[in-house]
Parts: sequence; C-alpha cells; structure tokens
Amino acid sequence: MRANAKYNRGMNRETAELMCKITEDFYAAQADEFSRTRQGAWAGWQRCLESAQTAALYAREAPLTVLDVGCGNLRFERYLHDMMPAAQIECFAVDNCELLLPGEEVLANDFPYVRFQKLDVLGRLVHGADLAQALEAPACALSVCFGLMHHVPGRQYRTQLLDTLIRTTRPGGHVVASFWHFMESDELAQRAHDSHARALQTLGIDPAQLDEGDWLLGWQNAQNTWRYCHHFTPDEVDELLADLPVYVDVADRFQADGRTGSLNTYIVLKVS
Repeated sequence: MRANAKYNRGMNRETAELMCKITEDFYAAQADEFSRTRQGAWAGWQRCLESAQTAALYAREAPLTVLDVGCGNLRFERYLHDMMPAAQIECFAVDNCELLLPGEEVLANDFPYVRFQKLDVLGRLVHGADLAQALEAPACALSVCFGLMHHVPGRQYRTQLLDTLIRTTRPGGHVVASFWHFMESDELAQRAHDSHARALQTLGIDPAQLDEGDWLLGWQNAQNTWRYCHHFTPDEVDELLADLPVYVDVADRFQADGRTGSLNTYIVLKVS
C-alpha cells in the first residue's frame, strides 16, 4: 500500500528533519506510557541470539560486549541478562530519550552492566554527521537495532545506520536489526490510514513530500500525537542487504512477533 499518491524516491532533508522532530516530540510526551506498554521480550529475540551464536561469542571473549542503538527502556538488556545469567555482559546502550529509562535506583541495582549514552542518532544521520565517531563504545561482539529502523526517514539514512552498526562490530561478531511491516496487519493498517490522514491535515504536510511506505501513526487516544514510521517491504530489505560490504554475510533472515507472528523481519549479519 502507498502512503501517498505520488511516490518520491528519497525525501529531502527538510522533510526528514521534520519527521525526526515529530518522533522526538512523541517520545518526550509519551515516554512513561510507552515504556509501560513495552515491558515484554520480543518473540524473535531468542532466534536472534541463536543465529548470532551469542553463547559462542561469549565463549571466545568475556565480557560479551553489546551495542544497542535505540535501546528504549533497556528491555533487550534485561532479556539478554536473563538468558545468560552467568555471563559477564557489558552493554553500551544508546538512545535520544532518557525519559524511557528506568529510574536511577533501578539502573544502579538492576543494570550495573549497562553504560548509557544519550545521543540523537536520527539527527546525526540526517545532518550528515559520522554516527560511528559519536558512539562511546568499543568495537562490540554484538550490535543490535530493534524498533528504530522504522523511525529513520529515507533509505539513504537507513543504509548509513546499518553501515554504522557494521563498522562498530568487531570481526567475527554479529549485527542484528529488525524491520517493521505493520501494514500487513489489517488492524494496524486501518489505524495507520486514519491517523495518517489526520496528521497530514493538522500538520499541513504535503503527502508528496513523503516516500512510499511512510506513515504518521497515532498513539492510543492521545490527541494530535504522532510518530513517523516506515513500513518495510521484503524488496526494501533486499535492497539494504544488496548494499552490504563484501566482508559481511547474511547469517539469518526471518519473520516473527505480533499476533500474526510475522510483523518484524529480522536480519542477522556476520562480520568477517
């Protein structure tokens, strides 16, 4: 399905900046409620860890170093720790919204293995800054990006984000990323159509400024509250994978999550 009648293969920087601002404002306003509804682990994570040979990575090096770009409320960090309770894990968690994090006491007691960095990932991508240089993390054995790719406006910036994850992963390590295709759910698609139409009218956005697959999604019953999200097709994931460096191999690709068990596509990459 198309979010707009006129397909623009690459939105301009001004529009990309606006999409980033809309998303940033959403999380600042809805952080508590969003975090409350995002406590459970994703079903696909177990296969991700298996495909990334996480246990084998830890067997070769301790602590196991993990970079999480778009960490949110640290539920992946909690899941990883629960799945490997005896392992030494050092997580470098990056996000632009500190309000999503647990309180200071919970951080100190439950997440002593996490180093958090506040960083405007989307802003750096859109403004052409080198994201890899801004990350306060070593070359990690495992780099993950869950629930962030669909907030990145424009294919060129998604390519740059994936490239950054690869560049910040040490040889022998793995990169894992998820791609949301919410329009394959009839319920989510109907909500997207309704909220998108209202958002375009309220914000005065010309739909021709957006790319195919771009949507402005609402949030529960909140008024005039939206976040930019991109619906990924299999072809778009194919295009991203076609641009991989020669030293990166696709170790796994599968669908999981949601009521259908297929609302996210995961890719697991091995860096040689």
